[in-house]
Amino acid sequence: MTFQDLSASVLVTGGKGLLGSEMTFGKQIDIYDVDLTEKKATIEYIADIKPEVVINCAGLVGGLIANMNRKADFFSQNMYIALNTLEACRLAGVKRVISLLSTCIFPDDLAQNKELTEEDVHNGIPHSSNYGYAYAKRMIDIINRTYYEQYGIRYEEIIPTNMYGPDDNYNLEHAHIIPALIKKAFISSANNDNFIIWGDGSPVREFIYAKDLARFVYHIITKEIFIPPLIFSSSVRHTIKEIACMIAELSGIPDNRIVFDTSKPNGQHQKNTSNRLFRSLFPDFEFTTLKQGLSETIKYFHENYNSLRH
Repeated sequence: MTFQDLSASVLVTGGKGLLGSEMTFGKQIDIYDVDLTEKKATIEYIADIKPEVVINCAGLVGGLIANMNRKADFFSQNMYIALNTLEACRLAGVKRVISLLSTCIFPDDLAQNKELTEEDVHNGIPHSSNYGYAYAKRMIDIINRTYYEQYGIRYEEIIPTNMYGPDDNYNLEHAHIIPALIKKAFISSANNDNFIIWGDGSPVREFIYAKDLARFVYHIITKEIFIPPLIFSSSVRHTIKEIACMIAELSGIPDNRIVFDTSKPNGQHQKNTSNRLFRSLFPDFEFTTLKQGLSETIKYFHENYNSLRH
């Protein structure tokens, strides 16, 4: 498939989001084009566009606060989006659908005791803070399995670790950890005030630069490489404290103004993944280092502050 083919035949849902905005090789759509929670509208839209490939990035997403306060919304809206999008693709005869999931789908008990693999998805209960979103995203794997067993359609799924990048949501009520810290650092620097981080900084996370995942998706589409359910991970781990200190350094905040508020929750302690399957299939793929990705993201944040989601 050539680059010219992609612009006409690849449809990217959630095209204004963190990952979708990096998928510049396809037709990017968002809620203003079609409401994917509405079944009839979704079926009609996909049938009219007639894409060959759909990159399914759409979803209601948010950080710790939003997930804790809106569990029902995160479950129901993401279930509607998944069911409607995949069914519309099936009815329209879309040849290839690649859905983006999240490592929050994994069982919390397992995540605290082992490296997570693709086989672990359904082997326990997700973390209590975001189980509404986690179960909805987990069900994409079930839809894909049932479609293969009943219709012979093999749709694909990628499970990335925590993503960050330029076009993220920086609203502190909805943001994930990195955009929230970047926004807090900006406010701290502007007000010459303390840089306050929730929790004690001990939780461990694996982060993926959104541009890397977009580059990977472009690679497997253009090379026509079909994948099994696949964790997308560098397996490089950082504590929240390490990340906060890195953001503080890149934002010009001195160490003595970094404050950890231990009265606030830490969230899930860890969810370390295994990238053995990924590396067996793509041994030469190069990930952007966290410091380089953060540097680019913070630069973009400052240069485009007024046009970003706050």
